[in-house]
Amino acid sequence: MPAEPPERTALYRLYDADGHLLYVGISSNPKRRWWAHAAQHAATWWPQVATRTVEWLDTRELAAAAERHAIKVESPAHNFAHARAQLPDGEPASDPRRPYLAVANRLRAAILSGELSPGRALPSENELCALVGTTRATVRKGIALLRAEGLVATQQGKGAFVRDPADRPVSVPAGHPEEAAELLRQRLTSEDLARLIQHLAVPS
Repeated sequence: MPAEPPERTALYRLYDADGHLLYVGISSNPKRRWWAHAAQHAATWWPQVATRTVEWLDTRELAAAAERHAIKVESPAHNFAHARAQLPDGEPASDPRRPYLAVANRLRAAILSGELSPGRALPSENELCALVGTTRATVRKGIALLRAEGLVATQQGKGAFVRDPADRPVSVPAGHPEEAAELLRQRLTSEDLARLIQHLAVPS
């Protein structure tokens, strides 16, 4: 059986309007990856994105090495979550400036990977304190960040639970109509789309 050809992979950088580097990532389909960023980070850093650059490399391994180097040397503002998501279980993930991010990053990685499935309860505050080595106040702040991103929901007296993707709110990113259209296409049924088109076609 012939070996599969190497996968060309893009190394991309996202900048704000002042040219500050926000994020570095890799993907064989950068546009699709950007749509995912728009959905996951619409309440935080994604609306700041003004400029994007893409550099294609011949293999995913080369792209991954270039990504690691760029994160280390260029210090993008929002790759902390990406780097911490790669830490092995049990290795401390901490940031002395913003320790609540360690909590949010661990949980976000578990949710997006499917390790924590929709409807499943998050670990208790005590368990998270032990895992990350922090306080309950910090744990609550980390969970609040995930709640703002639409990844979790909290129930009084019951705790926090992973939200079903279909129930997560959609925040349309301003200034990026292609991503906004794709987010709507993914989340609306064909009947919803038909009604939307009909509504837009009616003069006000």
